[in-house]
Parts: sequence; C-alpha cells; structure tokens
Amino acid sequence: MARKAPQRPVTLSSKPLRRTLSHRAEVSAFSNAFDVLDALGASFDALVTLYQTPDPTRTIEAAAVKYRDQHKRAVERATEGTRRALDGLNNELFRRREAAIVKAGLRQPLTDAAASEIRSALRAMPMADRERAIRNAVANGDAALLQSVMDAPSKLLVGEHNVPVGELVEVMIDNADPDYRSFADDVEAVESLVGGGFVQFDKLTGGMRDIEAENRAEAQQAALQAADNVLKS
Repeated sequence: MARKAPQRPVTLSSKPLRRTLSHRAEVSAFSNAFDVLDALGASFDALVTLYQTPDPTRTIEAAAVKYRDQHKRAVERATEGTRRALDGLNNELFRRREAAIVKAGLRQPLTDAAASEIRSALRAMPMADRERAIRNAVANGDAALLQSVMDAPSKLLVGEHNVPVGELVEVMIDNADPDYRSFADDVEAVESLVGGGFVQFDKLTGGMRDIEAENRAEAQQAALQAADNVLKS
C-alpha cells in the first residue's frame, strides 16, 4: 500500500505567475525564476513518487537511505537554482535602477568646483528659498543641484533645510522610468514566491524522510562492517 504523501503546494508551479506577469516573460531574470519554480515542482513530484512507490528489491531501511540520498541531491540542486534565480532578479532590478539614474542625469560628472558653486549659491539663500530651489530641481530636471546637495560632505555646506532629498531622487528615477516601481514590485513578488517555494519544498520533502529507518540502516551497516573486519583478520 502506498504511503500517504503531502500534496504539492500550488506555489510550486509557475503557471499563475506566467499568466499574471506575461509582460515580463521576455526578461530573462523572470523567465529563469519561473523555470526554478517548475523545477521545484518536478523534483517534489519525483520525490513523492520515490516515497510512495514500494521497491520490491529494497528493504525498508535501504529504501529510506535511497530517499535520503536523492532528497539531499534534490535540495542541493534546488538551493543552487533558487540562489541563482534570486541573484538574477536582484541584478536585473539593480541594472534597471542604474539605467533610470543615468537617464535622470544623476550620474553625470560634476566637478568639485561646480558642486561648490551650487552649494555656495544655496547657502546664500534664505531657508525658504533654498528649500524651494531644491524641490524645484525635480521639476526643472536639475540633476546637478540634487547631486550637489546629496554629495555634500556636510549639510553646513548647503545650508539648513528640511527637504527629503532622497525622496526627490526617487521622483526623478520614476520620471526617467515610469515602469520602475511596478517592475520593482514584480521582482519583490517573484522573489517572495521563489524563496517561499523553496522553503515549502525543503520542509515537505524533508518531512518524508524515515529517520528511524535511516538510523537502523546505519546500525546494520556498522554491524556488517564489524563482522567483515573480524572475518578478514
């Protein structure tokens, strides 16, 4: 009689993601992540088959050892595949962000003299005018001004202000790449599903190991080895 095994989680399949994120299919980092989910599902099914199907050529202990060894190899492959998928998604998001930063002009060379001149002009303004000038940099596409403020070694070089410059930088990134936030959200969602899928795979397939039978197999092997050593002496 076949042993009862856990059902494969629906998350160990890329089908729902391939439908909802079909617009990302041409991005290799996403397609690779989808493939990893499918590989997790296929390995899960294979381990369930190994767990449930009686092997007339093996004892219970030998079958337990075989499952243990196959499970170990499957987890190693899954770990490597999951790591590559997550790294690929993170790298693609970083590349996309850098491209937007460059497009927004936030990576243009700015000489120390030019930055110093901008900071000096800001410092000479009343605080209200200074804050207005910094905020208007976004609308004016003045990346140099924002760079000068962001890169200032001390706020004293710019003058007192309460402008969240980091938020303004994000606005410029959004203006340069209106799809960036949606892309980042999609990356986060896929990373969560791939990472969570691996955790479920490891937990459920690990739960099918017969530790008692594995221990008996090790004890049996040790006893046989001891007997062999006596007979060979």
